Amino acid sequence: MPPSRRLRLRSAPLVAGAAAALAATASLAASGPVTFATIVTGLENARHAEALIASVRRFAGPYRNAPIYVVVDDADHVPTGDLRGLGVHLLPLEIDPAARQLPLAAKAYAAAQVERALAGRPGTLAWLDPETVVLAPPRLLDLDGRATVALRPVHLVNAVGQPPEAPVDAYWRGVYRAGGADPEAVPPVETAVDGKQVRFYVNCQVIAWRLGRDIGPRWAAALSTLARDHAFLAAHAADPLHRLFLHQAALSAVLLASTTAAERRWLPLDHGYPLALHQRLPEARRIARLDGVPCVILDTVWRQRRPTPPLPASPALQAWFAAAWRRTFEVTPEILREEGACNTYVLRTPAGDVVVDPGGAHDPDAPLRRLHGARSLLAVVLTHGHPDHRSGIVAWTGGREVPVIAQRRHAELLAEQDAIAPLLGRRSAAVTGETGPTPPSQLPTPVEATVLFDQRYDFAPGGVRVELIHAPSETPDTAVVWVPSLRAAFVADMFYSSFPNLSTPRGGPTRSALEYIRALDTVIALEPELLLPGHEEPLFGRETVHRRLTSYRDAIAWVHDAVMRGIRDGTDVHTLMRDTALPERLALPEAFGRVSWSVRGIYEAQAGWFDGDVENLYPLPEAAATAELAALAGGPAVAERARALVAGGDPVLALRLTRAGLTADPADATLVEVRVAALRALLTSSRNYFERGFLRSAIRETEKVRTHGAAPGTGAGDR
Repeated sequence: MPPSRRLRLRSAPLVAGAAAALAATASLAASGPVTFATIVTGLENARHAEALIASVRRFAGPYRNAPIYVVVDDADHVPTGDLRGLGVHLLPLEIDPAARQLPLAAKAYAAAQVERALAGRPGTLAWLDPETVVLAPPRLLDLDGRATVALRPVHLVNAVGQPPEAPVDAYWRGVYRAGGADPEAVPPVETAVDGKQVRFYVNCQVIAWRLGRDIGPRWAAALSTLARDHAFLAAHAADPLHRLFLHQAALSAVLLASTTAAERRWLPLDHGYPLALHQRLPEARRIARLDGVPCVILDTVWRQRRPTPPLPASPALQAWFAAAWRRTFEVTPEILREEGACNTYVLRTPAGDVVVDPGGAHDPDAPLRRLHGARSLLAVVLTHGHPDHRSGIVAWTGGREVPVIAQRRHAELLAEQDAIAPLLGRRSAAVTGETGPTPPSQLPTPVEATVLFDQRYDFAPGGVRVELIHAPSETPDTAVVWVPSLRAAFVADMFYSSFPNLSTPRGGPTRSALEYIRALDTVIALEPELLLPGHEEPLFGRETVHRRLTSYRDAIAWVHDAVMRGIRDGTDVHTLMRDTALPERLALPEAFGRVSWSVRGIYEAQAGWFDGDVENLYPLPEAAATAELAALAGGPAVAERARALVAGGDPVLALRLTRAGLTADPADATLVEVRVAALRALLTSSRNYFERGFLRSAIRETEKVRTHGAAPGTGAGDR
């Protein structure tokens, strides 16, 4: 039996108690009074959805045999075999690409898909977020008679909701227009947790509507309209909160337009009890225990650091929660995962555990530490020497004689990081938004690894063969951890869902594109069925892993080859940065690295720092010359031109002009205002972690100019 199949069969304990219900649903009844639906967007969501499915089958009474539809987004990160084994309908998500920029919009498209799949059938579609469980029959979600929708107001007043007496703002006018609602006929509702009056605004974590009313398709259509209205998004939904809750606002508008007050059934608090907000509820409205609550929204409760529910529950329910909680940290029964500063993995063997990269679970009460418990610790493996991965070694070993294994260049990497520690500290603080002085570096960083290997290191903890393979990529000491019996490859920071940082703005040597390609080839040759990266969620399936790794390798190779052609042709580095773009077949998000940054890194690694312009042979900062030009033009002229550039969609050139102007006259308040506008325009369009951090830092720094009168620097603490 192939290992992946064996693992799926062993993942059933969570629902073992519901075997009879699963057998009853094996035929997947074509119709019924209620059909449940949810969405899964990755491994963590999938584990939560497993708990939701199990809860329906065990606790939902007359609804325990109801059909359940699970819409899967990005199946590469989802163990679909585990879900399929639970007797549910799986649908791949179909979503308007424009809506990808809207957080949580996928819920609307998933609901629309399920409603279309059930076209012509009677009954109710009950949408439950995957972080929900059903602990008693959810009878009020079963719509009959006059009710068309069963719904709840939002939990809390926030910056999105509006008081009933306030004029309708531009955000809501745009939403009402997209949803077909009349902005002048909006009734008030009372928020579910803090009891405040707010203009009609509903929560969509637990909601039900009658099939045939096309509420799901209308919801998705409204979001498509909003997602393609770039002027609306830039002007009224640029901030994270308005964009995050746009999906709920759109549903509110659609429900206003498509249902009457008489058709709306308002759900009591126990049909969607917000457990994470329990302490914020008035005491009289809190539930006393979990047993018998129809629907509980767990949200962040799944990430709590203990396996017991946060409210009293019967022993049977406590045991059920404990099994479900443990399951949320399973990649497979043999591999546990917790993502903190990085992914920490625990490989379980018959004789004890091996920890890979302890940094993501170094706290004393980290879930993986709890799950490890009193089991023997056989080894700690470091995939590389970045601090987010190697921290917590002592916390795990606890003074025991445990081998800590790393590649031989690990010590060299630590020394290199120590040499530029102040720079790394300042830039990391700029990206994360930390304030206050950078703490002094503790030099040198101790090498805590006790076993250093060169090209390979093989060992067999608990009889499970583990092979460590040197594969320099993001770091020179990167080690791939290969477990042949599981066909599992732990690949450190070699692979992301984003283009990599071959040349990181945080600081450090440029990473060799050719070494990176060779490292990916090393992993591809292993033919893994499970890929476990240092950040983000694992990839499942041999075909999926091969496709994603091959495409990733080819994207890096394409950029490398394009830069080399440019160098041979005499193209300057800034032109290459501007014009080099991946072809559509290799396109990757740029949430972590950017192609343009890698272009510059490859160019300078191959051609050196001199760009051919003779003035750059001399130590005169560029800002000195541009400040002279700005002074000649005059501050008002520079500010006027920069403002026009921002309005015309060229905030980068506006930044150059405003920096020149402020270097010439640090007290020019107009230039400060325009510079901040340019930075905010770039921030609105950016989806890159590092870029957004540096832009926020630059905004903070520029706004200080008003007080201190000093010209803005780079936004990273390096002037």
